[in-house]
Amino acid sequence: MVRIVPIELDTHFAEGTVNAFLAIGETITLIDTGNPGNESFQQLKTKLHKHNIDLKDIDHIVLTHLHIDHAGGVPLIQEEVDVPIYVHELAKCSLNADIHDFERDMLFFRQFMEECGADPLKHIVKQSYKEEKWQNVSYLKEGDVIPIGGHNFEVEHVPGHSQVDIMLWDPQTGDTFAGDHIIKAFSVNAFIEPPIPGNTAVLSHCYSTVSLLKKSAACH
Repeated sequence: MVRIVPIELDTHFAEGTVNAFLAIGETITLIDTGNPGNESFQQLKTKLHKHNIDLKDIDHIVLTHLHIDHAGGVPLIQEEVDVPIYVHELAKCSLNADIHDFERDMLFFRQFMEECGADPLKHIVKQSYKEEKWQNVSYLKEGDVIPIGGHNFEVEHVPGHSQVDIMLWDPQTGDTFAGDHIIKAFSVNAFIEPPIPGNTAVLSHCYSTVSLLKKSAACH
């Protein structure tokens, strides 16, 4: 039996807060990490301590996707503990990106804005390249099985909100972790992102996402 504990963390985005999750069973697994920065990191640790859990107690972290309010806490966590990180295999391009990849992505956004008739200088937030230095990263693909709280969950690739979203679900109980696919207050939009090099099947995967979520819901 796995006990699922929501960890509500503050965010500056429109939804106000974002959830990470603890899966507590034979082991303890953390799903998502909250925002980057020390404030969010300290809030995460404080809420873990309320359940008598420390970072060193976590067997591994699984990320539903790479948006900063879900994956931003990884660098500070790994400064304290060498915890394994699991993320979809298509995230490899983002995590291994260099300055040339960054410049290619920025060009994509500028061209997209211009094609939409918008001024990129007014609508694109200026960013600078920052190298990701994650360690101990393993990559998941659709059909993999991963222990969550010591209990096996299936991995489904569910792009739509982002290209690397995954859903973790237990077919027997219907317990599901699905990142930003389901939010009570509003429908989560699909983000405009530069296409991942070599990935040509995103649209067909998006069509299958809805049926997968329905299949998960039907198990309850």
